[in-house]
This record gives sequence, structure tokens and C-alpha cells, in this order.
Amino acid sequence: AQTVNQFLSTFSGHEISLDDEITKLRNQEQPVSVSDKRIGFKDRRSNPRTPATDRRQSDLINYLIRQLRIRKYSLKTIKLYKNILRDFAEFTKLPLNQVSHSAINDYLYFNADTKDVSASRMNQVISALKFLYGELFGEHLLLEKIVRPREDRKLPEVLNREDIIAIIDSIYN
Repeated sequence: AQTVNQFLSTFSGHEISLDDEITKLRNQEQPVSVSDKRIGFKDRRSNPRTPATDRRQSDLINYLIRQLRIRKYSLKTIKLYKNILRDFAEFTKLPLNQVSHSAINDYLYFNADTKDVSASRMNQVISALKFLYGELFGEHLLLEKIVRPREDRKLPEVLNREDIIAIIDSIYN
């Protein structure tokens, strides 16, 4: 039933006649099993992706790549931003020009909490989103209140007594 509904929403501008069996299938409510329930912010299947959505997404990412190359960003940065924005698009399941501030915050929280990415990776994600929304869409206010994370602080590795003795013993002079 979900596939039929997705098909109909994809071709909603066209006249489509359905067979009686497909109409019955579409009208049936199928119970959701326990294994179908997903844990997370929302069930991302509620906004089905269509070929048109994927094509627009691909066109936007290609435009982003061109703009980054025009501005002489390195190839590593271009690849990084492209991957971040694809991941972001996959997370939101919305066209990137229709994303709200709360969806961006949800994505940042997802990266920080669920994926447990480092502070430097979070800064890369924020920079990619700021480039997309600030430079390409002109929506500087959308990301104005995004605060960059604190740097990760790691304790220095301390040598134990045996290691220090081994270092001193290895000196010949």
C-alpha cells in the first residue's frame, strides 16, 4: 500500500486509473510490526523521496560543487562538503531549500549525540551548512544562532614509572 501511495504521489499531476485490486490494497490498513518501528527523531518514511526530488538534490549538489571550485576550495573540502550535504539531505528527507532551523538543529544533535562525532567534524558540518544556506541560498539568519562546539580536551598520556626507567636506561651517555 505504501508503494502504491508513493507511486501516486510521484505522478500526482497525471490522470491515473487503478485496477480494483490495487485500490483495495491501497485502502487496506496494514498493522505495523514491532520490527518496523524505528527509534529516532521521526520515521523518515513519512516523506517519500521521488525521482524528481533526487534529481533536484543532485542538481543542487552539482551547483554547490561548481561554486566551491569557482571559489578555489580544495578538492578535499569539496568532497567533504558534498558528503556532508548528501548525509544532511538523507537525514531530513526534504528539499534542502525547504529545511527549517529546527531540522538543522536536529541534524547537529544527531551528529553530536548519536554519531558522537568530534568537535572538528561538527565544525566541518556547520561550515558546510553555512556555505550552503549563507552563500548559495542567502539565508544567513537560518544559521546565525548556531554555536560552534568547544574543542575536545584530551588528557595528556602520562608515562608510568617503568616506562621512565626504561627510557633513562636506554641512554648510553
